Amino acid sequence: MNSPLQSGLACFTLHPHMMGRPAPSRVLARMLEYLIDLGDVWIARADHVASWWRDNAGDLTT
Repeated sequence: MNSPLQSGLACFTLHPHMMGRPAPSRVLARMLEYLIDLGDVWIARADHVASWWRDNAGDLTT
């Protein structure tokens, strides 16, 4: 899938009650494999994204 977007953000909240079950865990694993195969994808925790944005937002808004 080729997208005309140069960048983007997708945020997924994963509750342990659901992710501890086999079917949702397999779906998550397949989704992560797909994203990794796309290349040039950063898979990060929310606090890491927030830190990156705090450190780089000035560069992006000028």
